[in-house]
Amino acid sequence: MIKERIDKALVQEPSTDGSGIYFLDRNPLRVVVTASLKAAIVVANPSIGVLALRQLCTSHIAAAKIMAGGLYWLFVSSYFQFSEPMQTHTDALESVLDKIGGPVIVGADVNARVLAWYDPAPDGRGKH
Repeated sequence: MIKERIDKALVQEPSTDGSGIYFLDRNPLRVVVTASLKAAIVVANPSIGVLALRQLCTSHIAAAKIMAGGLYWLFVSSYFQFSEPMQTHTDALESVLDKIGGPVIVGADVNARVLAWYDPAPDGRGKH
């Protein structure tokens, strides 16, 4: 992220090293991560403020307010566990978005096959 000058990233299923997210939880990077380490928001630019919205974070959803130059954005990173019902994750994400109640940028690994992503064999999760 630092080499490519990427300010922020929404990450799902990051590699872990037993103490956190592998190489993404070290200074100068700042991370908002779920307790299960399934989703994260990573900010590399030190001039960008990060406020974890812990009241909105779940085991599979990380939420944060990102601030720079007097402006702010709300970010949500979500991971839809393949072994769990799709409805569980869509309900949780919908609940978080309802509480935010405004513009938000969402990045999610939904573990679904869908035509919109050029997958020739959509599945029930993709239709959902």
